[in-house]
Order: sequence, then C-alpha cells, then structure tokens
Amino acid sequence: MKQRLQFLVPSLESCHAICAELEGAKISEAHIHVVAGHRYDLSAFRQATLLQRSDLVYGIEWGLITGGGAGLIGSLLAHFFPPADLQIGWIAMVASTCIGAGFGAVVAGLVAKDVPNHELEPFQERIDQGDLLMLVDVPVRRVRDVVAMILNHHPEAEIVQKRSPD
Repeated sequence: MKQRLQFLVPSLESCHAICAELEGAKISEAHIHVVAGHRYDLSAFRQATLLQRSDLVYGIEWGLITGGGAGLIGSLLAHFFPPADLQIGWIAMVASTCIGAGFGAVVAGLVAKDVPNHELEPFQERIDQGDLLMLVDVPVRRVRDVVAMILNHHPEAEIVQKRSPD
C-alpha cells in the first residue's frame, strides 16, 4: 500500500536534490512525478501523467453515470410511452442504458482530458508563481521517514498534502 506525498519546492535545484535523495532511499524514479509551469524544462524528471494532471478519471466516472442514467430514462420513456405502438423489451432497455453509459464516458472523457485535475487546484497559484509540485508515492510504513528526511535536508520544501494514490 502506498501513500502519495505532495510537496512544493521553489527551484529545479531543490527538485533535483530531493529526487536524488529519494532514489538513494530506494524510492523508485517511477514513483516520483513533477508538475510545473511552462517556464521549466522538466526533461530530467518524470512529468505527471495525464491521469495525474487532468480530470480524466473523474470525467469518465461522471460520463458513465449521466450517460447511463440518460439511456435508462430514455428507454423507460420509450417503454411506457411507446411511439407508434412499438414495444420496447428489457433487452433493449439494458442495451440503451449501456450505450448511453459508453457514449457519456467517451464524451465526458474527451472533455475532461483538457480540464486540470481538481485535486491540484489548491497548488495552481504557487505553480504559476514558479514553484514545482512533486508527487511521490511512498510505502505507508516509510512515510514518516521520508517526510522527515526531506524536511531535515530541504527546509525549503513544503509538504502540502498526504493522500492515497489512485
């Protein structure tokens, strides 16, 4: 089980130093991601993935719910108020609900991939001002040690949130 540490650092140098320490502490590079403004060249780091940067998952979930609901409501209306005496069976109702859910997920996903992740919203102002946000997935049993190591060696780093990774 892992826990995601999110912390802000003021410069690329701090970010490099913290990454080196984390890798020395046996935290894999695959578990360290960086979010920053456009002014930084992040080629030396793993940038946050699309799932970490955008609301894609959130959008797909809502698309499934709303599309499935719309498909179900539409099929129920067609069943109870059939057009031209057309009988709608339960298989058509299930199919309509599934098609609506799939369509809703696709459309909402296409929109949500361009929407910034709502979980990163509290940090956006600081990122725009030049800070870098580091996302580090750490085994739960090592969270205290990693936080202490970072804060002891890098007082400029600011731990802003601890949560479970998705």
